[in-house]
Amino acid sequence: MILELANQRVLVVGLGKSGVDCAIFLKDRGAQVTVSDAKP
Repeated sequence: MILELANQRVLVVGLGKSGVDCAIFLKDRGAQVTVSDAKP
């Protein structure tokens, strides 16, 4: 299955290893990714 995310806006909450990996995965597939974490 190919995940097509062009022009989709996604919020990733939490920037641990999984959050960063998820954000990169989504960005590579064309999503506009916004990330947020409790610790600045």
